[in-house]
Amino acid sequence: MGNPPNGNAGSCASVSSNTCCNIECNTGYVVSGGSRCCSGSSWTNTPTCQPAPCTGENIAQANGGCLGKVIAHGNTCSYTCNSGYTPMNVGSTSTVTPRKCSLGNFDHRQYCMPKRCFNHALPNLEATNDPMGVTVTGKGTIGSCADVASGGDCQLACPGGYTITSTRPTCSLGTWSATVVTCQAKDCPTTAPKDGTLGTCTATIQSGTSCNYECNAPGSPGTLYNYRLAQDETTVTGLHCFLGKIYKKGVPSPFLASTQWCDPIECDLPAPRNGGFGTCLSNPTPSNALVTTTTTCTHSCNAGYLLMGTPYKCYATVITNSVKQTCRNMNPNLMQFALYKRGTTTVEPFAPAFVPGNNFPTTFNPTRWCTVRRATQPAR
Repeated sequence: MGNPPNGNAGSCASVSSNTCCNIECNTGYVVSGGSRCCSGSSWTNTPTCQPAPCTGENIAQANGGCLGKVIAHGNTCSYTCNSGYTPMNVGSTSTVTPRKCSLGNFDHRQYCMPKRCFNHALPNLEATNDPMGVTVTGKGTIGSCADVASGGDCQLACPGGYTITSTRPTCSLGTWSATVVTCQAKDCPTTAPKDGTLGTCTATIQSGTSCNYECNAPGSPGTLYNYRLAQDETTVTGLHCFLGKIYKKGVPSPFLASTQWCDPIECDLPAPRNGGFGTCLSNPTPSNALVTTTTTCTHSCNAGYLLMGTPYKCYATVITNSVKQTCRNMNPNLMQFALYKRGTTTVEPFAPAFVPGNNFPTTFNPTRWCTVRRATQPAR
C-alpha cells in the first residue's frame, strides 16, 4: 500500500493475506481507524492520520477548565482557579488568553496567579479649620497603591501639611487589609516669646486652633518691667495653626505667616516745666520706649532756660538716671537766688520758683529772709 496523508505505510508496506498491520503518522498526528487488515487480496479497513488532540496538564491552584481535559486540534480552553487566584499567561501578570490546541500542543501555558489588589480607597484628610475658620476636608492620593501583588504592601499619599498614619495597607489574594489610613493635619510646635509666656497656647498648637501669648506685666510701672503683646500688621488678632504653619488669625487667603512678641511698654516721661519732650518723644504718645538700657533721651527747654539733670535711660517703664531733668531760668539774678536762715550762713533746702514778671514770692516766713544776689554769702 502507499503512504497515507500525514504519515507512512509503517508495517503495512508488505502484508500477508489474513494478517493485520499498522500505519505510522507524522509528529502531531495520530492514527484514526485502528489497524489495517488484509483478507485475501483486499484491505478490510483504511486507517488515517488525524491531527493530535491536547491534554490539559495539572497546575497548582487549578480546579477546572483545561485541567485534565482532552482538547481537539483547533479548539481552545482556559484554566479555572481556586478562590483568590486567577488564570494568567505564563510570563505575564496582566494578560490571559485561551489556549489553542495545535497538532497535540497548546500554543502557550497558563498558571493560577494569586490575585492582585487594585486602587485602594483614598485616605481621608483630617478635618481642620483655616485662619478664617473655614473647615477644610478632602482626600489624599493613591500613592503606590494602584496595583499591588498578593503578599505585598504599599503607601498611600497625603498633600503638604499632612502626615500619613504609619500603617501600610497589604494585599492578600486580591483583598486589601482592613487597615484604616488617614492624613493627619500637622500641628505647630512653638515656644514662649522673650519677656512673656505661652499664654493660652501650648507647646504644640493643634492645627485648626487659635491662641495668644501673654507678656509679663506685673504692674507697678516705673518700678517693675512691663510689656505689651504685639503682632504683625499692628493689631493683635491671635495665632492660628493651620497644617503645620502659624498664621495670623482672621486674615483671608493668601494667609499671613505670623508671630507674636512682647514690646516693652513706654516710660512716662512728661515734659518739664518751661520745656518740651525733646528726644523723649515717640509718636503718637509723648514718651519713648527706649527699648535698651543703653539708649538715652533728653528733654528740651524753652528759650531762656537751661536743661539740668542727666539723660534718661528707660526700659519697659523703668527709668534709670541720677538726676531728674528740669529747666532752669538763665537770668543771672534768678540763678543766684538762695534762701538763708536768718542770722546764719546756712542755706535752707528750699528755693521758690518765680513766674516771669514776679520779683518776689508772695509768702514769707518771719524766721527766714531771702536775698537775690550774685554772691554766695548772705546779705548783712
